[in-house]
Amino acid sequence: MAGILTAPAPASAAAPSSKGERKRGSFTGVLCLPGEGEGQYRLVPASSLSGKGGESAAWAEADLADLPSSARIGLPARHLLVVPLWLQTTEREVLRELAQAQLERRALVRGDGTSAWELLPLVEEDGRTLVTAYLVDPELPPALLLPHVADFDAAVRFHALPPEAFVFWREEGGIALAYGKGSEGEAALVQFFPGAAQLDAVAAEVALLARSLAWEGIAAERPAVHLWGSFTPADAAVAEALFGAPPAVTADGFRRSLRIPARSLSLVPAPVRDERRAAREKSRRGRLLKVAAVVYLLAVAGLGGWFGWMKWEERRLAAQVAQDAPTVAALSRTADLWKALAPAVDPSSYPMEPLLSVVKVLPAEMRLTKFEASPVTGKLLLVGEGKDAASAFAFLREVRKDDFLKRWTWTMPQPKVLPNNHAQFQLEGTRVGVAQ
Repeated sequence: MAGILTAPAPASAAAPSSKGERKRGSFTGVLCLPGEGEGQYRLVPASSLSGKGGESAAWAEADLADLPSSARIGLPARHLLVVPLWLQTTEREVLRELAQAQLERRALVRGDGTSAWELLPLVEEDGRTLVTAYLVDPELPPALLLPHVADFDAAVRFHALPPEAFVFWREEGGIALAYGKGSEGEAALVQFFPGAAQLDAVAAEVALLARSLAWEGIAAERPAVHLWGSFTPADAAVAEALFGAPPAVTADGFRRSLRIPARSLSLVPAPVRDERRAAREKSRRGRLLKVAAVVYLLAVAGLGGWFGWMKWEERRLAAQVAQDAPTVAALSRTADLWKALAPAVDPSSYPMEPLLSVVKVLPAEMRLTKFEASPVTGKLLLVGEGKDAASAFAFLREVRKDDFLKRWTWTMPQPKVLPNNHAQFQLEGTRVGVAQ
């Protein structure tokens, strides 16, 4: 049983839509739609449309070069490839992926994501979904590559098509054909016949197309037929012969069917998309440069402030030093006096203290013959006798090990042998840390 897809539910319950598709039912700008003549376009203010009908639509000839930024361009059928596809699923989130696989197999889109195309689900039937793929001509005329306009979409989508019906109209110097499907007035297929002036010139192609759509289960066996615009009785006769029923001829049907579609496919051509991306990148770089300039100026201002503060601190410290100079000079003189007095008040510098320590480690068989202590340098001189040179060196080792006598560095030249065969030694002690 076929189920018609209706307008999308509220955001909280809506199924995911295809990439690029978004709601745009409240568009308030200007529509730019192709006219009957080649290169001819018309402006339709969205405010002139009432509901889904275009009875009150205001037409105006358009110059693409002067389109306002609020314009929404309807791409002509000649610059679109509209392909119906049956996809074997009703899960919306995988429809685009499945459609892309089919389109890539037919070499209609590239796998690198550079092709401009969008997908529109139409009906669900027996666990499968009929979708329409809108592919934008990669070689659009430069006049249509306008990056400043609000949006791009298929021109046919701005008309509410009668369901299960073929609709013919004149566009861009040729004849366009669409097959309406579903309750939203969308097209399952769009075909353009360039340069065709009369319907009989394309009758054979239309017949094959109708049979193909019917065989695929897309079109009805006996669909309705509508001729919108300036078609002649001869054209009506050709249509009746093709479809077996008289067509509905409506001179202003193209205008009366105008509407704002509930969803926009945003068929932005690849060159426009690239130019917009480049403009965004340029704008981003400009913002980064501005931020860098602000940071630089703040850094310079901060360094200037820091330098000024350092100069102020330098002057403050210089003033403080000048203020404290007399006190520092007085303290320095006092310190010098205490340094000069230090040897006199240091108990370790008293001659009797090191002499007492020397006597404590002096062996009984040795004797001191001379002891001198310099009160200025703290240098000590010990002269004595021992039974031999070995005992003198043993005494030197004991002196060096004494905790108190470690405050001096001790040296001893080679002892001299006396006439009585005793050894005369001489120890010199230099105070550690005292300049000589």
